[in-house]
Amino acid sequence: MFFSDRAAGFRELWRVLRPGGRAVVSSFASMTGPFALLFDGPRTMLPDLFSEEVEQPLSDLEQFRREIAAAGFREVTIHTITHSETTPSVSEYWAKMQRSRVSIALFRRKLGDERWKEVAQGVLNWLQEALGDRPVEEVFRAHLGIGAK
Repeated sequence: MFFSDRAAGFRELWRVLRPGGRAVVSSFASMTGPFALLFDGPRTMLPDLFSEEVEQPLSDLEQFRREIAAAGFREVTIHTITHSETTPSVSEYWAKMQRSRVSIALFRRKLGDERWKEVAQGVLNWLQEALGDRPVEEVFRAHLGIGAK
């Protein structure tokens, strides 16, 4: 889902797969809840970085299916996986997200370490204001697209 040209990425995946092989591609489902808030803060603080149109993750199941099939895959199925977890505090939640989410790591790299420190504190403040001082309950949903060559 992070290819700069997703159609080309799917075609390349199909090309390198052995005949009869299966490929699995994962994508976020629609972002909601605390995870969606992670991006609202930076959008407000740095609107110039978010002015460009970004291709959305494959959260629409039919779009996901069409894009995989367009690359040549057959027997395409999409499965939705759900995982729930609770983090004891907003600050621990933000620390965990910085360690574990590729989209945040890419954003951090784009800004550089010095600028990131300021933005990270701003996001933490944003989250604490939005969520309060309580445990953070999060439901993560991902789609797994499977196709055969």
